[in-house]
Amino acid sequence: MSMRWVAVAAIAIALTAGASGCGDSTETGGSGTGAGASSAGKDSKAKGVKACDLLTPADVAGLLGADSPKPSKQSAKECVYTSGTKLAQIAVEPGTFDPSILETAFRGRAEKVDGLGDVAYTFKNQAIGQTHVWAKGQYLTLSVSATTADDTVAASKQLAVAAVGRL
Repeated sequence: MSMRWVAVAAIAIALTAGASGCGDSTETGGSGTGAGASSAGKDSKAKGVKACDLLTPADVAGLLGADSPKPSKQSAKECVYTSGTKLAQIAVEPGTFDPSILETAFRGRAEKVDGLGDVAYTFKNQAIGQTHVWAKGQYLTLSVSATTADDTVAASKQLAVAAVGRL
């Protein structure tokens, strides 16, 4: 595992879990309500959704420069595709938007995205572009790093549109 991958994973996990405190699961990312999420979404219609069902190889192939990428890590809550130092990742868990995330996790640096899910924001942290979406009682985080795309935030937003469409 390259140092770049370790750094990308650590930042993505910190942004996803950092504002929520401790999760209550042994899985990476925890099963708590996530950053900026409340537990109200736990009874969502989309409760049984699996991360790799929302982000498919076809969605990430162009970004990663790979014909038929396979997930390098997958669980019900997380799906990660990598190719060399390139990364596309989704994390999903039940949750509804909590405005405190704007200052606690994003530190006022997020940009609102209109027309995507119930609430959505993009966030750039160095080379990692992220789109955070709350839709249908689910909290999705899509992260893109070191892709062939010039703009990792735009790439993460493109993946978010596809993922929300599958909820």
